[in-house]
Amino acid sequence: MKAHVFPRYVLMLVVAGSLTAGAGNAAELVIRDVGVEVELPATGYSFTLTDDTGSRSGRDSFTSGYGAAIGARWSFARIGDASGPVLGVAIAADRASYASGGSWASSEVRGQGGWGWAVNDRFAMLAEGLLGLGVARLTVEGNGAFPGFSANGGLVTPGVQAVALWSINQRWVASGTLGYRYGLAKLTGDGADVDLTVSGFAVGVGLAWRITDRPFLLE
Repeated sequence: MKAHVFPRYVLMLVVAGSLTAGAGNAAELVIRDVGVEVELPATGYSFTLTDDTGSRSGRDSFTSGYGAAIGARWSFARIGDASGPVLGVAIAADRASYASGGSWASSEVRGQGGWGWAVNDRFAMLAEGLLGLGVARLTVEGNGAFPGFSANGGLVTPGVQAVALWSINQRWVASGTLGYRYGLAKLTGDGADVDLTVSGFAVGVGLAWRITDRPFLLE
């Protein structure tokens, strides 16, 4: 899917929910979802490389990237409430590449939490913070003038995101996500240390199975 087309699906979910926001009775926030999401992650990064010859810094970007996640999300609103806290967890993987050769790969476990609002019986909006912990690998292919380079290490990814949820029916839920992430990686390999920060906007679309539509019993 082309990058300029992909964000339209997120916008379509928001517009669809807004058009029906006034329909039906009072909404109740109930989220009990397990699902998958595909995304276009941030591709711009800054780096500091340190080796025996010294230290140098710069900025660059990958030509393209994609990602996927599988996870669960649960709301804790009281019976009859249209808003309340929401918590979730996901396992995610991102991949990016250079046109001239080389790649970035990361895998992480993400915890996310925030607040949700049920606009109506079919449409809900979430505002969440997230924190991911995982591992990453950077590979740069060599050429006649420069040798190849490969390094791996740990990754920490804080971020924020807005999520639109649209109930297709009682069990299936579509989602659109727009967020900003700040991935901090400390990598080591081939006689060098690399501090790399991948930051920017990310968009995603997903599909989830709603385990139950019964509210959380919170007195």
